[in-house]
Amino acid sequence: MLYYLAVITSILVIILLVSSIMNVSGADEVNRKARVNNKCDIKKQISLTDPKTGIDYIIAFCDNTCENGFPHTVNETTMMIPEGYSKDRLPATIEHEKVHLLQRKSPDLWEGWYKLLWSYTIQANVPKGMPAELIERRRYNPDTEDKPFACWRGRYWSLSIYTSKNPGSIAEVRTVWWDQETGRVSEETPPEWADFFGQQPQNEHPHEMAAQMIANGAGNKNRSQDLVAIYEKHFYLNDRK
Repeated sequence: MLYYLAVITSILVIILLVSSIMNVSGADEVNRKARVNNKCDIKKQISLTDPKTGIDYIIAFCDNTCENGFPHTVNETTMMIPEGYSKDRLPATIEHEKVHLLQRKSPDLWEGWYKLLWSYTIQANVPKGMPAELIERRRYNPDTEDKPFACWRGRYWSLSIYTSKNPGSIAEVRTVWWDQETGRVSEETPPEWADFFGQQPQNEHPHEMAAQMIANGAGNKNRSQDLVAIYEKHFYLNDRK
């Protein structure tokens, strides 16, 4: 019975992943090329309850090629982890992916925090005037795909794009910034952004930045502490009012 459940879950995950990739406006072809050798078969899965937040979640251990070996979430309860993933990095990675699960569960809440704390907004639609070259080379990210376009201070749009139109994997990317006021595209962060956020391992989207801050304490210490405090007060069982 467990075997058949795992097979069915694996099929559903693959369908979700493929359908999401196929629906990326202007970027479906380049994303298919980047994932041509990806296999997301689930080898085994574990159901757990997070003692801190009380959420039930599933760790689905998958083929090492799935999303180029990058852990990710596929719905509100399931995180995909490559079966050969480093055991030393696994605890922090699970905490990172838990944040993504909570972002999926409470999107309006997180968007409110981004706007209030960081002057960031996110949206599903392509920003008016964004260069077609950026849209066509945008990398699909399962953890940000509901609203992939992120804007800081109503002007600067961050985007993870492939370095070419024929990428060999989803790792062949860089973050670029499009200034909506001037039309300039640059790999340099906007003025004051680096001072405000500090060094961010994943700077293309607030969802990734938030997960890095909470799980790893990344970036500006004040930004991380502010976010962690509001996160724990809202989600931690012992801190809820």
